[in-house]
Amino acid sequence: MTRRTTFNLTGPVALLLVLVALCAIPSITAAQDLVYPVTAGKYSITQDAQRQSSITMLSPGYSSTGSPGDPQLPERLIELRVPDDIVWDSVKLTVEVTDSEVLDGTYLIAPAPPLGAALDLPYDPDYLDWGEGKQIVDGRNLNVYGVDADYPAQPVVMIPYTQRKEPEVQVDHVGNEVYGNVNYLRLLYRPFLYNPVTGKLTLIGEAQISISFAVGPTVRDYGDSGSDTADYVIITTSEIVAHSSQLAYFVQVKEAMGHTVRVVTESDYDGLVGQAPNGRAERIRQWLVNNYDSLGIDYVLLIGDPDPDDPLDPADTTGDVPMKMCWPRYFSWKHRESPTDLFFADLTGNWDVDGDGRYGEAHDPAWSLSPDPAIGPDTFSARWTGWVNCDFDESYTFSTFSDEGVRLYVDGNLVIDNWVDHMPATDAWTNTMTAGKHPVTLEFREMTGDAELQLWWRTNVPETDAHYVRENIVPADHLYDGSDAVGGLSATYYDNADFTGATVSRKDAVVNFVWGSGDLGRAGGPDNGAEVFVGRIPVYGQNYANLDSILEKIVRYETDPGDIGWRRTALLPMKPLWDDTPSWHLGELVKNDLATPAGFTSYRIYDADYSASGGPTPEHWPTTLDAVRNEWLNGYGVVTWATHGSRTGAGDIFNSATTTSLDNLRPAFTFQASCNNGYPEAADNLGYSLLLQGAAATVSASRVSWEANGAWTPDSTDPVNHNLAYYYDAKIMNAGSPQAAGPALYATKAGMIVVEMNLLDYNLYGDPDCYLLKVTLVNFPPTADPGGPYVVDEGTPVVFDGSGSSDPDPGDSISLYEWDFESDGVYDDTGLSPAHTWCDNGVHTVTLRVTDTRGATATASTTVTVNNVAPVANAGLDQAVNEADTVSFTGTATDPGCDTLTFEWDLDNDGAFDDATGTTASWSWCDNGVPTVSLRVTDDDGGSSTDSLTVTVNNVAPVVTMNPFDQPNPQFVLPVVHTLTFHGTFTDPGCDTWTYEWNFGDGTAGVSGDLAAIAPLTAEHAFGAPGDYTVTLTVTDDDGGSDARTIGVHVADAAEAKHDLADYIQALPATAFRGNADQRKNAFANMFRALDAKLESGAWNGFVHDITSNVRDKADGLVEGNPGNDWITSQEAQQHVCMKIDDIVAYVRTLV
Repeated sequence: MTRRTTFNLTGPVALLLVLVALCAIPSITAAQDLVYPVTAGKYSITQDAQRQSSITMLSPGYSSTGSPGDPQLPERLIELRVPDDIVWDSVKLTVEVTDSEVLDGTYLIAPAPPLGAALDLPYDPDYLDWGEGKQIVDGRNLNVYGVDADYPAQPVVMIPYTQRKEPEVQVDHVGNEVYGNVNYLRLLYRPFLYNPVTGKLTLIGEAQISISFAVGPTVRDYGDSGSDTADYVIITTSEIVAHSSQLAYFVQVKEAMGHTVRVVTESDYDGLVGQAPNGRAERIRQWLVNNYDSLGIDYVLLIGDPDPDDPLDPADTTGDVPMKMCWPRYFSWKHRESPTDLFFADLTGNWDVDGDGRYGEAHDPAWSLSPDPAIGPDTFSARWTGWVNCDFDESYTFSTFSDEGVRLYVDGNLVIDNWVDHMPATDAWTNTMTAGKHPVTLEFREMTGDAELQLWWRTNVPETDAHYVRENIVPADHLYDGSDAVGGLSATYYDNADFTGATVSRKDAVVNFVWGSGDLGRAGGPDNGAEVFVGRIPVYGQNYANLDSILEKIVRYETDPGDIGWRRTALLPMKPLWDDTPSWHLGELVKNDLATPAGFTSYRIYDADYSASGGPTPEHWPTTLDAVRNEWLNGYGVVTWATHGSRTGAGDIFNSATTTSLDNLRPAFTFQASCNNGYPEAADNLGYSLLLQGAAATVSASRVSWEANGAWTPDSTDPVNHNLAYYYDAKIMNAGSPQAAGPALYATKAGMIVVEMNLLDYNLYGDPDCYLLKVTLVNFPPTADPGGPYVVDEGTPVVFDGSGSSDPDPGDSISLYEWDFESDGVYDDTGLSPAHTWCDNGVHTVTLRVTDTRGATATASTTVTVNNVAPVANAGLDQAVNEADTVSFTGTATDPGCDTLTFEWDLDNDGAFDDATGTTASWSWCDNGVPTVSLRVTDDDGGSSTDSLTVTVNNVAPVVTMNPFDQPNPQFVLPVVHTLTFHGTFTDPGCDTWTYEWNFGDGTAGVSGDLAAIAPLTAEHAFGAPGDYTVTLTVTDDDGGSDARTIGVHVADAAEAKHDLADYIQALPATAFRGNADQRKNAFANMFRALDAKLESGAWNGFVHDITSNVRDKADGLVEGNPGNDWITSQEAQQHVCMKIDDIVAYVRTLV
């Protein structure tokens, strides 16, 4: 059946879709009207085991619509080039369907699968992403599948136009591509319309597309051949320019390649006023907007810290050349933001179309600003009531994602209460629920700006558990309204924020709402077409050495004169993303479609040998970090992987710590199809780590990246990970017409239908004008650097250092070093580090000439200042002696000159060298210490030097001599009554002062004193009790040296003294007695025995009486003058006897 239908569309209509295909691009040059016919072509419809139908177009140029949960139908992207001066708002589109047919039978068209995040987390609730505002049941969006209407509503729609840079046919004088900025209208042709309620398919077999538009004055300037052009711009900071040792050379090389380079710093862009909030990123972009046309800019290299400004975090730090933080999933509850450099590439789009300060928000034209026309877009409120049915007795978590205010009541209890105004946030409540219905009330308050509210649930059990419920919007089949009817909650909307004012009541199937605006997907908004090709070299922590290493490597890579055949190799490690997404499809298509036809060899590392299930057998399996690293060490031109990722790792494939093992002389082009590998805030992100070591250019995701589930086939219009990797590789590996990294990446993005998160995520770290398969030979002369200036002493060889010489060309080096030492034009020596000696002082000029392997030469001169050399004095080794010893010194000296030397000594350390002359001297010191002895040696040119040594003069302790003491009674010493006189002497060679001390050993105070000179020492002492005592004399000098001597003293008691007396009498000769000596001795013995008894009994008085009357009286006549009754007649004996008795009596009386 054929029918004719006309659709009229005016203006650049925006429709957010994914999964489309590219077709031929006709050109419109001057016409303002165009008729463009489309024909569906051949197709086939197949049915799977679940009786779901899929349509396959047999004609080229088609892909499938891919909005998750919506019917997956074929569509084709049509791009029409239009004049530069088109007036976009004047575009009108009319579609006349000239052939259509409702197909026989009914069909259940399968829905498009959800997207998954390639995020390296053990559990990610947002693992499946269906998009916002949908009602997903069994994988189908009931907002489409539950509506009795054709989907899509129109067979041809106009989506946002694109403006982008593309290569012209010609090349410049050095073979570089010449680029121009072009405009395209973009249309989507859908040959099938599907009514999911009736199951009917309508084929739009043919249609005529009519387009009209107006043109206005040409306002764009693409630059001319004048001098004020710059096709290559480096945007950086003055600090980086000042501290990088390689940036100027990098610029020089780029200019030698045919570019006109301009280096732009904050002095150029910080004074500009960019789009609000007018931060560093906006001002940099404004400079590009102002200049890209007039200067003819093709390439932009950003060099600096890429840390983006997060407007939702007031405490956030920002890099000096930041990426722009965008919000492609702002209305999602997770993985919302994406730092991007596309912001600097697309210079014609408005990245904040809705003016809310959040750049790059996704926009769906189906969204309204309020729940109903009767409800204002701000200051409204809403209440949902009904029941939620839980299937299990299980732990559930209910969560809301909202802005402004939200309250959730379950079973009459307030379980979530975030009623204060807030930015989008998730609130959650976990509780063990019983199976069955539970009353629920949800309240929401919107104050200003965008509004969003979602009600989620999940069970808290493993996925393998029968009670597992994935985190998802609470579905309609588990919600009941106020009348207990399944299919949603009863909703009441109020036109005021306090549940007052006009109301609208209805039944909402699910709570999954976005009431707001956005930027992506709107005409005039962000565009995936690039006006300039942007690359970036991050600089973290002012590490200019790393920057220089990267710049040097890039230059070496781009100008390599050697064999670059090793670059025609591809390493393809793949790791399954999910059970149904093994990732090897990417590896196989890169190998078979791209690498092999282009003459590349491939090495595949997959997680298994898949041949048993009809898949490939890779060169190695399974996928492990060690396997990838070990193979990568063999050198690969291209490394492309797919796996889950993090900031520093890519699953079991690679991580930042492992990059240090890679070969920087054979760096790779990498496409890292993983989440977060290019996380710009992290200095160790894997994309940058590889750029620093192991890669020439890396493409990696700044945040979470997305992939469709299931087996994969290439689709140049669908921006999932595998497609981006595949089509980027296709452009850089194209042997016939290879593209540089920047054009390859942005041309890949330009082919996609919509600007979504992946297109923002994936950024290029490296030079945008770096080719995999193309080098430009650049031959700059070497730089001679003889080192110096040098200053040496006469007679000392100068070892010259030519290592500072360099050749800037990668693969080239200096082959010859020649040195002229005499300034006569004759080169006297060769080598990197020759030596030469001058014997005379003076200033000499030395010239170095260097020659590189390609014959280029350079010279440079330096000076050598030869100074007179003073002699080097050597006073000798340090010495150690005792006080008063004589020390002998022998001095020596060295002098490279032929001088006469004079030796002078300062021995008394007074600073005057007047104590001795000649090579030898001697001295002595009477006191200990560490005196310094200095020798001064002077040559006959007045040059002199001194040297010192130290003499350690050791203290010599005094030597004490103890002499016998004096005692009153030579026979014995008694306590109290006998005062003894002690005598000692000492010697000491030093000129010290001393202290002495007598210690009597009986606990009484000793006798001490100071001495300024050596002198005899005496002390007197009477002991207070009988006993044996040690008397010590200690002499200590003023340096702490001391010596001591002792003498023993025996102090007798009365009995001992009596016995001594008795023994003395018994020992007297007979001549000492009057009469019979024996009789006298016996009598005396009897008397003494009687005295013993007195002593034993303590009869002291009796003892005194008896010894005096009975003994002394018999021996004191000659002493006392009455010898008549004396028994002892010897005068000497009487003196001894009387002395002894008197001493004994004196002592005994002290005991009474």
